[in-house]
Amino acid sequence: MKMEDKKKQDKSKAKREVTTWTRIPNLIHLVDLPGKVLYLILNPVTNHLLVREFWEDLNDNGKIIKIYQPKQDLPIKMVDKEIIHTPRSKDYKQLLEDIISFIKKYLEMPHEVDYLIIALWIFHTYAIEKFDVTPYLYFYGTRETGKSTACSTLYELAFFCMWLTSPTESTIFRSATFFEPAIIVDEVALWGEESQNAVTTLIKSRYKRGLTVPRCNLNKPGEDSIESYNVFGPLVLATTEEIPEIIESRCFTFLMQKNVNPGVEKRIDKKEAAELRNRLTCFRADIFNEPLPTVDTKARRRLREITEPLYQMLALIDGNRIKEFDDFVNLEELRKQTDDRSSFEAQLVYKIAGWYSLNNTNFLSSEKITNAMNEGKREHDYYSTTKVSMAVRKIGFERAQKKSKRGYTIEPKLLRKLAKQYGVELNQN
Repeated sequence: MKMEDKKKQDKSKAKREVTTWTRIPNLIHLVDLPGKVLYLILNPVTNHLLVREFWEDLNDNGKIIKIYQPKQDLPIKMVDKEIIHTPRSKDYKQLLEDIISFIKKYLEMPHEVDYLIIALWIFHTYAIEKFDVTPYLYFYGTRETGKSTACSTLYELAFFCMWLTSPTESTIFRSATFFEPAIIVDEVALWGEESQNAVTTLIKSRYKRGLTVPRCNLNKPGEDSIESYNVFGPLVLATTEEIPEIIESRCFTFLMQKNVNPGVEKRIDKKEAAELRNRLTCFRADIFNEPLPTVDTKARRRLREITEPLYQMLALIDGNRIKEFDDFVNLEELRKQTDDRSSFEAQLVYKIAGWYSLNNTNFLSSEKITNAMNEGKREHDYYSTTKVSMAVRKIGFERAQKKSKRGYTIEPKLLRKLAKQYGVELNQN
């Protein structure tokens, strides 16, 4: 294009209204230049990376309908101009090793496999469009145990990552919907009187694609005032407080401890982080239009949901390490079974099974099961009838009444299923 023609085109664009739209089709990342943020897009025909200041929305006749540019002040780590010159290497195995090495420079994790999990999660964020479920990373520990350092490391490397400190309700859901970022929640009160309800709602609704958060916009009339926000996306939690079991079941949990090696207590190398970010962005471009490998994970239920995305990443990047991840998943299954067998519900099934083996009736009164659950406890530790009754209903038994007594119908088939689930031995007599 001649210089005169380019100037005319730029002048023509300047006369048109330019609208802000960041997550355009085929967006691979944003390029951060001094004083300007540009699009990094993928040419769907040549598969080449292109840097563009504007993105033009065309009609069927090729006429420009609208012109867009990215938001200029997003609080995310972008790629630099060297992305165009970064080799499109297919050696993802080496990239995985380099990311693990980078993480080890700043984090002292409890287990060696933790570094692999964190690195695979980072890869997963660069392919998030391909998944319907995303696992959370949960760093839990007392103060000064490396939780914030873990957040800083992930903020440098994860795709389109935002760090929430004190978000307002109006910004948190709009940001999640418009920019589809990975989100870090560090030391924000999630439960109790000082909790931030907006963040709590986000956490509960974010792990599965299709879940939405409804909110009321008082500036709109009637039905239009109800707006739904799509908040799906990767999430990192770092807290000194325990989180509810229903949330933790969606997490890879890391029990953080104070560092033994002082060598990890240093500032993050921003240049190395930028180089890795560029290489990860090339990885994103390479697989953007490619299907991921199918995997056969032995995990079940929620554990299967959260491990499958990382299994797929590992199968694509380095299939030789599948066994290492298998061993981790098997240990998680055993831990979960142990937790299940020591849970309140497991104790309840044990008591019901014991009662059922000694009585020739399918009716169990609320009073008797509550008394059985409180056997051997001090009075101030007693479970209330309400708590026990709610738990009996939760595991599936139907309410019943016999004469003036309220209770439950003990269905043998359901009891056998629950006994197997919670590892309770039934008396076959």
